[in-house]
Amino acid sequence: MIRLQHSGLLFKGFCMKQAAKALMTRESHYNNPGLMEQLISPMGKLSRKEIRYTSKAVRIDAMDATELMQNLKMPVIALVGEKDYVGAPPGIETIVVKGGHVSPLETPDEVNNLILKIIGLAK
Repeated sequence: MIRLQHSGLLFKGFCMKQAAKALMTRESHYNNPGLMEQLISPMGKLSRKEIRYTSKAVRIDAMDATELMQNLKMPVIALVGEKDYVGAPPGIETIVVKGGHVSPLETPDEVNNLILKIIGLAK
């Protein structure tokens, strides 16, 4: 399915809208329609070649970083959206916030609170 979607990147505008829909929850689309534009606008500055490269790098050639995360030598807290397709990393304290894969756009106050908590770990 990912490879099929990747082949459709020829249609840049359509693909950017589909990506935004996949990265955010339906509730976010409904409650804050401007969020889609916040995501699509920077993507619109990329060429088709750059979009295809990025899609291939993060979707087709993505590597599992579980081992890397489990071997971190510093305090860490993960953040995931409750409807994020990536999910929580195993063995790491995880905070779940409303939203999808781009939960920092969807729930910025909750994400800012997490950042303050992480800064507190450094003390």
